[in-house]
Amino acid sequence: MKRSLIFLLLLIGYTSSLMSLLTLSTFSNCYSISNVSGTVNLYEIDYADTLATTPTERTDKIVHIGVLAKRGSEQCLEKWGATAEYLTSQIPGHTFSIIPLGYNEIYQAIDCKKLEFVLASSSIYVYQEVRTGARRICTRNNLHADGTAHKVYAGVIFCRTDREDIQNTQELKNKVFTAVYGLSLCGWHMAWRELKKCGINPFRDFADLFFGGTHDAVVYAVRDGDADAGTVRSDVLERMVFEGKIQLNDFKILIPHENCGSEIHFAHSTQHYPEWPFAKSSHTSDELAKNVAIALMQMSASSPAAQAANCAGWTIPQNYRLVHECLMELRLPPYEDYGKVTLGDVLRKYWLWLLGTFVLITLIVIFVVRTSYLKKRLAHSIIAKEERERLMSAIEQAAEAVVITDDKAIIQYVNPAFERITGYTYDDAIGQNPRILKSGKHDYAFYRELWDTLTQGKAWTGRFENRKKDGMLYTEEATISPVRDTSGKTINYVAVKRDITEEIKLEEQFRQAQKMESIGRLAGGVAHDFNNMLGVILGYTELVIEQVDPSQSLYASLMEIRTAATRSVEVTRQLLAFARKQTAAPRVLDLNDTMERMLKMLRCLIGEDINLTWLPGAEVWPVKVDPSQIDQILANLCVNARDAIEGVGKIVIETGIITFDEIYCVNHSGFTPGEYVLLAVSDDGCGMDKNTLENIFEPFYTTKEVGKGTGLGLATVYGIVKQNNGFINVYSELDLGTTFNIYLPRHVVRESQIQKKTSEKPSLLGNETILLVEDEPALLGMIATMLDHQGYTILSTSTPGEAIRMAKESIVQLHLLITDVVMPEMNGRELAKNILTYCPDIKCLFMSGYTANVIAQNEVLNEGVHFVQKPFSKRDLAAKVREVLDNE
Repeated sequence: MKRSLIFLLLLIGYTSSLMSLLTLSTFSNCYSISNVSGTVNLYEIDYADTLATTPTERTDKIVHIGVLAKRGSEQCLEKWGATAEYLTSQIPGHTFSIIPLGYNEIYQAIDCKKLEFVLASSSIYVYQEVRTGARRICTRNNLHADGTAHKVYAGVIFCRTDREDIQNTQELKNKVFTAVYGLSLCGWHMAWRELKKCGINPFRDFADLFFGGTHDAVVYAVRDGDADAGTVRSDVLERMVFEGKIQLNDFKILIPHENCGSEIHFAHSTQHYPEWPFAKSSHTSDELAKNVAIALMQMSASSPAAQAANCAGWTIPQNYRLVHECLMELRLPPYEDYGKVTLGDVLRKYWLWLLGTFVLITLIVIFVVRTSYLKKRLAHSIIAKEERERLMSAIEQAAEAVVITDDKAIIQYVNPAFERITGYTYDDAIGQNPRILKSGKHDYAFYRELWDTLTQGKAWTGRFENRKKDGMLYTEEATISPVRDTSGKTINYVAVKRDITEEIKLEEQFRQAQKMESIGRLAGGVAHDFNNMLGVILGYTELVIEQVDPSQSLYASLMEIRTAATRSVEVTRQLLAFARKQTAAPRVLDLNDTMERMLKMLRCLIGEDINLTWLPGAEVWPVKVDPSQIDQILANLCVNARDAIEGVGKIVIETGIITFDEIYCVNHSGFTPGEYVLLAVSDDGCGMDKNTLENIFEPFYTTKEVGKGTGLGLATVYGIVKQNNGFINVYSELDLGTTFNIYLPRHVVRESQIQKKTSEKPSLLGNETILLVEDEPALLGMIATMLDHQGYTILSTSTPGEAIRMAKESIVQLHLLITDVVMPEMNGRELAKNILTYCPDIKCLFMSGYTANVIAQNEVLNEGVHFVQKPFSKRDLAAKVREVLDNE
């Protein structure tokens, strides 16, 4: 191991020496830029001859500013000499000198680091930024022809106005094009980039491309027809028009650029580019650059230096990213090799790096081979450690409780889920036996079977009813598996357990709901035939009673028959109420008002030994429910409360309002979020045990003696509450009493909608003509007889088709149609529509023994439709007929 470390240190030292030599070699090279006249040697330039100012005493430090002399050295010194004098006066101890340089000369000067500062076009700055690490310190504020300042510029692609054959850049193909200079950003590169975006390759698609050398020459070439189109800086046309050299209407701009900012108010064809930057070389001190930047940005537009440079001073450095992108896209210096790499280029330029890399790789391979044995030994331990960490992370984050014991069932590990479920912390459980969770609900045989399974080497799966640390019981589903070593001996047991207490509750609630729904369907299924039979019995009994003298013994027997039939009707309606299929006539009412009207009746019902207390809630919301259903609920609950009290007791009836939110309803099965009115009935009677509570809403279930109850009271209450979209809760304990809480949904309406009962009694006789349709012959004859006794003229039939024929051929006016809802051929609703075609003024009364759900599907219970529920008495039918006929 020591020999490997020594070898690695030698390798690092060798690599560092190699990199140092390579770096020195790279920085010792200086680029040489070639042009038409040959290679220019920067060292042969006499800077003393180009100084703009020469101090009388050579004690100041000379600072060289390289300036792009795009219009000659003389004009360059005349334009920028004043700036050098200004900087000399502002920064003591330094004499600033202007060095005019051509395009090729300035590139070589930049590469050889003979300039402290460079003032040139944006593309030249980008070159020195990338190649030498130069940085801009401020940006020039140029002037429009009208004297306004701007720090960005753009290019314009233009042609003569009279060139009808050139309307856009696409039509420049096969034309003669002219630009300023091949290395000029504003005079060629910007336009080249825009042409490339339009799909034009200037070196392939133009008939000819030539460079005029100056912006003015390009404008004149286009004007005089020497070129079909050209490109210049956008402010060149503006300036030449201002100087009177050209007429602007002689030219048109091809596709003006849509990004016309406020700084360039003259139309242009390219993107905006920042103006000339004043840049410092990488070897120039930051302190000097800071002083120069401050002095330049403090230069006023009226100073001699600004006027000589034809600018409005200087501003903070701009972002030249757009220039970088332009040169990259066109693959111009310093990005001439951007995106293009050949093997020859790599070998020529990076042979030393490649050689060093090869040597380094060789040494690394040797080092790897020498240490491979150690790595192989470590590999298995690292993998095993990672697997253990992953396994422990999964166990720690699992939702199920994980318990690991030794072979004697002593707990060695529990995960956080175990702590969360049982309440025992890690420290509480370690070293204990799992029997700390025993609840006493399982016998010796249960645990014996568990251990017999485990000792046979098998996994055991089952359920525990255990006890938490706080004493609360819970049910968990567990799988316990033995863990063996390589020899097959059991060394541990691992248990994975899941708390299923809530799941069991939900299953029980679901089964209970299914049971109640099945019983409800059974109860609703007997409604039609039973009601029809009761209707015949009750109807004919009443008809016979009218013909028998009350003094005869037969009269008393008939009255008993009617009483039994009436009680059977009530039993049927109670079953339908439980099944939530009872026909109801809901109305908007105030629960407090309804209760107060019933108090006297309820006090009589429960007797004098029991104190009935009424506690109305304040401002109770209205509910929409059939008032008779409220009567049924209170009567059943109060009777049950009375029977649960032995001797003197107390019954309390309360109302109130309550709102359930979503969080509450998630934790309370069967509840729905919303606003509800509470009706509570409490007693201090004997209470109920758990088994009774589970069955109290089942039909015919009763704890009373034989003959003391039908077992339908609470089933009826349950059905009514569910039919009205409410829910009911029961709280009871033996010897502590019982409370029934009923929640009915709030109904938001105007007060005028709350209906009040009327004491008016309509007349039961009439002389109108009635068309009666009933498919049950016995009922048809009975109803016809009932109505005939009331004075009506009856036309009866058992089929809808015959009824339509009778209505069509009737020579007398038909005042009322009484029809069953569900019949062969067509239902009552369809029959009524057909008869209205022939008797538009006829009124309709529907009747049925079917459940409310079936009737609703036939649109009979809609508002404004008259309906009577079978079975009915003669008086009920007569009253309903009179109500329909007298209704306007």
